[in-house]
Amino acid sequence: KGLATCALHSICNMLEHPASKNISLPVYQQLIETVLGLMNQYPHYEELIEFACLTIAHAAGDNHAVKDIVMQLGGFDLVRAAFEEFVTRKGENPSLEVKDACLCAIATLTGCQAGAEVVMNSGLLDILLALLAVETDRDFAVILEIIAKNTRNGIAGRFASDSQDVLQQQPHLLAQLVKESSGDADVASLFQRLRSIGQPVLGVAAGSQEGFSSVITALEQYANSAAVQEHGCAILAELFYYIPVPIDSLEGAFWSPQNQHEVLQALGRAMDSHRDDMGVQSNGCLIILNLIGGLSTSGGDRHVINSMIERPLKAILECLQIHGSSSQVQRSGMCALSALIGFVDQNVLRPWIALIVQQLYVTLHYTSDSEIQLLALDVLILLQ
Repeated sequence: KGLATCALHSICNMLEHPASKNISLPVYQQLIETVLGLMNQYPHYEELIEFACLTIAHAAGDNHAVKDIVMQLGGFDLVRAAFEEFVTRKGENPSLEVKDACLCAIATLTGCQAGAEVVMNSGLLDILLALLAVETDRDFAVILEIIAKNTRNGIAGRFASDSQDVLQQQPHLLAQLVKESSGDADVASLFQRLRSIGQPVLGVAAGSQEGFSSVITALEQYANSAAVQEHGCAILAELFYYIPVPIDSLEGAFWSPQNQHEVLQALGRAMDSHRDDMGVQSNGCLIILNLIGGLSTSGGDRHVINSMIERPLKAILECLQIHGSSSQVQRSGMCALSALIGFVDQNVLRPWIALIVQQLYVTLHYTSDSEIQLLALDVLILLQ
């Protein structure tokens, strides 16, 4: 094992030379097989494990074919086992050399799809992020950040290239991706891709309780991001359009009163915080339209809408007032207003009638769009 350690040390030095890029794949395969054999044979020999992990990191580098070989031969499991043996289980006295080598190897392997998926699905990313939160060594922190970034990019890349198959096989993946996103730009991009995959896959991923909750959580967490609010509201609007209302009971289903309550709160926050954004305003109105449309068709309970009438009604009236020149917002706003008026109880609506009539007068007076004028007149008829 001493000679093997020296040999691995020498190989690490040679792999740093630019000429190593000319090494053929069969030679790399033989090298990886040998390295993994030594790790299996001497799992408790610290110095050998250190240079074995460094050899994997140097050999794989930017070579995706070598990364795939390492993953196929079970190399990732051996690196993780080494990390647990010499770092995790050591508590406050870890082997810093093995820690560095293992993290370098993991960072390299997360550069391929298989490595990113293993880190995400095994829960290792959560462990490493917990370490990052308390890591005081800047070098280790940088490597941990690279692992997190590679993992997210790898999962998101597969999601983008093969979204339907991924979500059908792993519907929980959406919640994981939202949870592990690095910021509002990641979440907005994720939601945008999700919108493009169509039905019924969207319903499988975001229509589950876990998926629905992840969308609501993202809307709360990134309340200041217009892009997240726009795409998140669009997803909710589509879900309420496509997912059928249960015939027997709403409890425990996507259409549950609790979910209705959370959606109305989310759209109220979004439309109030981003009054100048036409995408957010239009999609917020579509949520109201599709939510009430589903409940009306199925004879659903009016309780949640009646009890929260102020939030959606105020949001609609304000968006109609602010975006008088936008045909898209006016059209979706009038449709949502019509659906809301036709659904709620009259005594709940009565305090709002004067404001509604005032807004309808402004719309009829200033718009030249005949379709919007007809929609406004339909609302007046409903009020009568």
